[in-house]
Amino acid sequence: MGNVSSDTIFNCWVKTGILPSTSDNDITNVMQIQQDILDNEVADTNQLIEDLSVASDNHLAVSLADASNDFCDLEEEILTEDVLNENDIIKLIQEEMNEENNNSDDSEDELVLVSLDNATKSLQTWVTFFEQQEMDEFKKEDVRVFKKYLKTLHELKMQTKKQVQITNFFS
Repeated sequence: MGNVSSDTIFNCWVKTGILPSTSDNDITNVMQIQQDILDNEVADTNQLIEDLSVASDNHLAVSLADASNDFCDLEEEILTEDVLNENDIIKLIQEEMNEENNNSDDSEDELVLVSLDNATKSLQTWVTFFEQQEMDEFKKEDVRVFKKYLKTLHELKMQTKKQVQITNFFS
């Protein structure tokens, strides 16, 4: 089986004509064609309105002129979607979360689950803080209770890392 160069693959895709062109000239030409089509449609609509206004009464002509103005307003670019940056996305999510919290009466009753890693880090921080205190209210012998729980958390963490035999997953 022979090797096919990336240039050959690229040229095949270009030859199909199904990919949009990326050259500035082609893009400018397409934009000009679209603008010409829009201009022709506006001119045709204006001609129809003029022909109808000549043939009908004044009231209809005013209504048609209003319709023409509305149609011409459509030439202006209307943004339907904004491109959001990271800050905009974060702000939208925070607003949505705040709305959910405000709409939910059960939000205070929800139990927040603390991960084993977070519990270990928090307890380690507490032990370090406790050991640094020089006040009488922080008795050095009391730190052993916290260290006992820290050791228990480390043991739990090690158990979660133990490899399980594949046969445990089958009945």
